[in-house]
Formats: sequence, C-alpha cells, structure tokens
Amino acid sequence: MIQTLSRRNFIKLGLKATALVSIGSQIGGCGAVIFENREEINAQLESHPAVPTPANGCYLGKFSPVVQHSLGPYRERILGNLSKKTMESEIDSYEGRFGHRPALYCPIDTHVGYEDFFPLKFCEVMASKGIIPLLRYYITFGFRDTANGKHDDIIKKIGDNRCKFPYPIVLVPYPEISIKKKSSGHPWRGKSGEWFAEAYVHIREVLDAIGASQNTVYGFHVMGGVSAQNLNQFALPPEAFDWFGYSIYNSTKCAGGDISFWQLVEGQNPYIWGARKYPTKPQALFEFGTSSLSGVAGSWIRDAFATIKRYPRIKMAMYWETPLGNRECSEDTYLFLNPKAEQAYREATSDSYYLKAKTFKKIR
Repeated sequence: MIQTLSRRNFIKLGLKATALVSIGSQIGGCGAVIFENREEINAQLESHPAVPTPANGCYLGKFSPVVQHSLGPYRERILGNLSKKTMESEIDSYEGRFGHRPALYCPIDTHVGYEDFFPLKFCEVMASKGIIPLLRYYITFGFRDTANGKHDDIIKKIGDNRCKFPYPIVLVPYPEISIKKKSSGHPWRGKSGEWFAEAYVHIREVLDAIGASQNTVYGFHVMGGVSAQNLNQFALPPEAFDWFGYSIYNSTKCAGGDISFWQLVEGQNPYIWGARKYPTKPQALFEFGTSSLSGVAGSWIRDAFATIKRYPRIKMAMYWETPLGNRECSEDTYLFLNPKAEQAYREATSDSYYLKAKTFKKIR
C-alpha cells in the first residue's frame, strides 16, 4: 500500500516496474491494437470495487460543466441554495434529450481544488439519480511544493468534504497533465514532469491518511499527439492510480479537416503507450468529442461509439459538450451537439454496450 513506503522509494519501485512492462505480441504495431483479444485483456485488467471494470461494456459518461473558469459569479449555483436545482436541471435536461442517464457525469471543469471547494450538493444529486460523479482535481500549486507538503491543509479540506459523501467518485488530479499548448487553461501546461509523480503520490498519501480514498477511484489523465509532451516524463507508479485515460478530439478547423476516431486514438499514441506501460489498468476517454464545425459530426459520433467497442481496454467514455472560450482554435471548441449530431449521439448511446446510471447503495 502507498502508506507503507516512503514517497521516494514508492516512486522508484513503481517506475522501475513500469519500465519492465512489455505486452509482447499483443500489440504488433499501431494498426494491430484493434485485434487485441478481449478475453485475454479482460483477464489482465484490474477492477476497483467502487467502479468495477466491465467485462463486456463501457461506462457512458457526460462531461458538461455547469460553469467554466470563474467560480465567483457562479458560487451560488455551485455551493449555495441554487446548487441542488442547478444539478437536477442539468441531469433532467440530458435525460429528456437522450432517454437515459449516463453512468458518470462531470459537472465541474476546474474548480475542485480551489480553497476547500468540493461540490457536495452536486454529488448528492447525482447519487440520488444513480450517477457516479467524476471530479477533476484542479491543483494549481507547483508540483514540488505540493510534493513537499506545503499545501496539505488545502488537500485535507478537500478530503474532509469528500468524506461527507458516502458514495463512489472518480477523482482525476491534474487532468491532461502532459499538455504542451500554452493556450490551454491548465496551469501545468508546457511544464515538464519533474516532481509530478511525487506530487500525485503525496496527494494520495494525504487523502489516504484521512480516509478520503475509501471508494475513491483515481484517474491518470494525459494528452497525446501534437498537443502533448513526451508521456514518459509523466509516468506514474502503477499503484498510485486505478484508471489510465486521455483526451481525443476531432478539431476540424485546428487540424485542417476531419480526422476519424480510430486515427486519433492510434495516431496520438496514448492507448498504445498506456497498454504497454500499464497493461493491467482499464482505460478511459476522460474527454472526447467532435467540433461543431465538422460537416460530418453525426457520422463521426456514430463511428466513434462503434469503434470504441473494438478497443477492449477502453471501459469508460466521457463525451464532452461545452464551449471552451477564447483559446487557440476556439471555433472548434464549441462542442455542443447540433441536431444531426444529437440524433447520432442518441442512437449510438442506446447500445446496451454503453452502461448507464444505476441505483447503488452507500458504501460507507
């Protein structure tokens, strides 16, 4: 367990183990991953009891933040008397559009981690509707200071609030950690991975010590392709997290045209890198979607959900639907589903392969 090793020794042992990983003939090249044997892969994959790894299916998730990057003006909607109504409205709207509730929902983009902020009321509404909250833990402090315990008081406040919620959550510290684009909103954009592993593990240690990791499923979220730095800089010890994941976007204008889902998955490399580094970890599309500028958005969505079924390691798919504001290629980032794309999403996600919300019991 993490608590039984010093942070330095834990990281050294874990990274040594990942360096020795090889999956041999299971992956013979970029085009070969779609031929992985599902039964063999399922036998390898770990399964966390709070969010078990499905053998023949994929959790369907929705990433649709209620607010973006300015907590102040929206504080009442998130933390105050309006928060319950705000989240209920979001879920009811989704269910009215698509005829189901997703298994997971991410309602907050960047705020978890500021001060003592934890969206407890949002989480309670999601649990009442059978939905598991996925929360991006947005830690703005430097890796080294975090690793050395300078911000433990903030982490403990977040953990104390998490302990008030007696249901599973998926917690993703440092989303898109390997991103290099200076235009992104992430404070770690373009930074090397130095001290990242130590910071991530220290956060786990702090949350473990106060009981906040019980039934908390930890995600490790990277970027691939031209938007990413070398992923090896950011490798974590496998014991530090439960799910490995990444972002995939068809950014029509930024890329100069549409790119198919499978070309993005295999061309951007995280699926393959994750399979080689962490063959026992289920994989997640922590973000994916297509630009609203695409003239083929509907067919792209249908193809994406059909193609996910060919990748046996992908067990969670969080579709992004929100604007990102004035950033590079911002014309692409208004990813609201247009009518044709909405119909495609409705039809594609009706497949029973995609696991929806369920009723679950308190776990502590």
